[in-house]
Amino acid sequence: MKNKFKALIATLLLLSAILSSCASRHAGLSVTDAYSAASDSLSSANEYEIITERKVTSTDGLEVISSDKATYRRKADRFYMQNSDVSNPLLNMEGWYIDGYSYASYRTMKVKTKASIEEYTGSTSSSVSPYLPSIEADFLKGLRFEGEGDEKHFTVTFSDAQYVDIFGSAGIGGTIDGEVRFTVYFDSDANVTRTTTEFYRILSETRLYSVTNTSIKLSSPDIDPPADADSYQLVD
Repeated sequence: MKNKFKALIATLLLLSAILSSCASRHAGLSVTDAYSAASDSLSSANEYEIITERKVTSTDGLEVISSDKATYRRKADRFYMQNSDVSNPLLNMEGWYIDGYSYASYRTMKVKTKASIEEYTGSTSSSVSPYLPSIEADFLKGLRFEGEGDEKHFTVTFSDAQYVDIFGSAGIGGTIDGEVRFTVYFDSDANVTRTTTEFYRILSETRLYSVTNTSIKLSSPDIDPPADADSYQLVD
């Protein structure tokens, strides 16, 4: 009887260990797997809202050198975008793509153009899809998620050459001084919610701090034509 009882206990302990092992493997993804899965999910999304805010300040944060914000929305075959530059309002612009027409508002100009969705989405200045930069697994290997509660994040660092190779050189200006920190945030369902990119740079012998915050929502409010759509000039 004792032998049978011991055997039963041993079996239960073994089963418990197996189940615990399975649970731990499925309780969460590794950083590499989570990043890859999120990237695939974003690339196929057709409803989203992306808001990117970039600010360049003095290293003590007291002086704002430049500050701009870009908003991109998509809901099925409708698009909306808005660029606002606090440091140079002349660069502000707004655009829509609705029912085969592109609307653009820039300074005093309001233009309406007939275009296919392929023509519109082919212009990177008009529409942006949610995406994560392609990062090789070696960069993410060994990284762990941090944070408490539902939101988790990880941070990966790049040299200036690695950053330019992955992200491109647009928006840098000057020379990157030190490392670039790229932080990716996930919700409890392993969806990416936002990213932050930080680095110092040297511009005209002045050291500046640059930070870009991008929020990503895989949903979008309704996109309607501009309220004064009738005032837009149709251009062939």
